[in-house]
Amino acid sequence: FRRAVFSNDNPGGQSLGTHTFRCWIAPFAGSVPAAKLCRLGQRVNASVRLINLMPYEYDTPERGSLQSERSFLRVRGNAVVTSIQKSEKEMLVRLFNPGENRERASLEPAFSLKGARSVTLDGRNDDRTAVALSGGTVDLTLPGKRIATIMLER
Repeated sequence: FRRAVFSNDNPGGQSLGTHTFRCWIAPFAGSVPAAKLCRLGQRVNASVRLINLMPYEYDTPERGSLQSERSFLRVRGNAVVTSIQKSEKEMLVRLFNPGENRERASLEPAFSLKGARSVTLDGRNDDRTAVALSGGTVDLTLPGKRIATIMLER
């Protein structure tokens, strides 16, 4: 190595010693499944998040009526979600289309929506991504190789 990766403080240095690399091999035939490969990359690079519960936090005599499992946001299609920011009245979902062609995707939040729109990073309306709200589901049409930020208004 001429320099440490992503660093300016080791010019001409070398990475000596034993190195261990963790890789996944994902064989496929035909066209490249870009969205699938992006999601696999997110799984390799992201650590598992763990929440410990004490017995008094889940051992109650009452039985609730909520589902035992539910997602706060379900995403369908080949879009890859990279970021979610939630505030009191809205949720920003940043996603991208890794493919060359236009892709349809849908977002189904667990809460009711007043509106949904595509915005730029500075909050202006972005009309390059088609957004339609229908019965609590947000339908998107993402251009190829496009990053989109969708504002879901509660």
